[in-house]
Amino acid sequence: MDDEFNAWAAGAEAPLLRSAYLLTGDLHRSEDLVQEALVKVALRWRRLRSGHPTAYARRVIARDHVSLWRRTGREVPASDPLAPPATVSSDPDAVLVVQKALARLTPAQRAVVVLRHFDDLTERETAEVLGVAVGTVKSQNAAALTRLRTGAPELLDLIRPTGRGEVAAREARQRRTQQRVVGGTALAVVLVALLALVVTRGGGDAEPPPVAPTSGATTETGSEVRVDAWDPHTLPDAPLRTSLLPERIEPPASAPSIARQPLDRALLAWAEPNREVLLLGAGGQWRSVPGTDDRKLTTALAYDGRRLALSSDDGLRVLDVTTGEDTLLPWPDPIAPPSDGPPELRWLPGGEELAVLHWRDTWVMGLDGSSRKPPWGAGYGLGLGIDPRPGGEIVEQAEAYTGFDVWQGSSEVRSLPSNLWTNSVATGYGRVAVVGAGTRLPLETTGPLLLDATSGELVAAATAPDPNGAYGNGHYLFVVDLLDADTVLLRASPIANRTTEPGPETWYLAVWHADTGAFERVTSGSEALRVASIAVGALADP
Repeated sequence: MDDEFNAWAAGAEAPLLRSAYLLTGDLHRSEDLVQEALVKVALRWRRLRSGHPTAYARRVIARDHVSLWRRTGREVPASDPLAPPATVSSDPDAVLVVQKALARLTPAQRAVVVLRHFDDLTERETAEVLGVAVGTVKSQNAAALTRLRTGAPELLDLIRPTGRGEVAAREARQRRTQQRVVGGTALAVVLVALLALVVTRGGGDAEPPPVAPTSGATTETGSEVRVDAWDPHTLPDAPLRTSLLPERIEPPASAPSIARQPLDRALLAWAEPNREVLLLGAGGQWRSVPGTDDRKLTTALAYDGRRLALSSDDGLRVLDVTTGEDTLLPWPDPIAPPSDGPPELRWLPGGEELAVLHWRDTWVMGLDGSSRKPPWGAGYGLGLGIDPRPGGEIVEQAEAYTGFDVWQGSSEVRSLPSNLWTNSVATGYGRVAVVGAGTRLPLETTGPLLLDATSGELVAAATAPDPNGAYGNGHYLFVVDLLDADTVLLRASPIANRTTEPGPETWYLAVWHADTGAFERVTSGSEALRVASIAVGALADP
């Protein structure tokens, strides 16, 4: 095994065991969780070595622990017969109080408390680890602190003024005496102080706190990184980019059939409930797609806008925009209905195959009716970016913070280290564009990020305030594709943090110039723009 991995594991094992013990209250279970986490890090060491392996291991421990109690419903008893080992605490009385206090919580509450107040994860990061909404994290944390406040007052009695905690402990005693410790925030401070006494965090390999780069910062290899603050609420007033698309998308109530009046190409496919899918041509003309008004559909325009793929319960329908002819290809058995809805589609490089992002797995279907399971792509195609241009690559981030695998067809050509998590990915022109965040970017922000597709190094970032995860959870900000090596096409709706206006009904197609930090509007429209399919090649090369 790699000496570098062995050195990391030696330094990380003790703090990971402490974290696991706080989660479980069971020494044997904690050791099993840590061992499994170390194995998973070892399997991914090539990608994790340049990132944050300890953060990844903590997430593995939390996920595995939560998965167990979700499957079995097993709770940890309030009084564990096993005494904590020396690696967990140097104060047995203190750890017993903490153990009993945490055992008063449900497994979900205990996981939230440990991740938020011991592992220092944000609400969004905690939600990602546990696989729940940010609102669930907030409510579980509030319920847990309320339960501790009312059911475990001995936590406050355990705090003694020592060292740097003297002022905080004195203030906690004063607030308790004055009966002012009535909210969760005060107890959270006490709990953090208590955990600091009970469990010594970190060690020689403890990872540094997140660094907030500014414009002109450098990577570890010394290359320039441009990091700009960005407010999505400025999109309505951003300069309008010259484009074949109108300033605002206003589809007509009806339009001629594409079967009768074909187009040279389509720029956009517009799908709304209980309406036929509409295609917008390069000359501003609209066409309707027959037989699409009474069923759930997803659409995917080819890169050049000359083909439209539609996904429905019936199968994969491929329409030639230039002739109006269409073909229906039945789903292969592994991804045949029933399902909750039709899978999303992506055109593969060359335009003769499509990736079908089914909930079970990603499949590839050819226009000749062939199908296969590719070596890349998980359920729903999460973390998957496909360059639709001829010879384009496929980029996948299988798990947050683990870097990216790069594929050429069915062959993996390289892996890129990364400390980022993403909600959408695009690739092309030697770049990888994502919407996401990272451990070395400003806290509680999300935004478009641009990476070098050869090294994985961050080239530029535009970070938007996102304390509630409205952009980071994939609801209001997506990367669509790249127009060139420094120009990224985005889809966004400014909402959530400062105001609820203009609201989710107004969406923008926008361009981010990563080399200058500037943004331009391309067009805007109703909520249907969120899922409208864009022929990026037709748009970029009129």
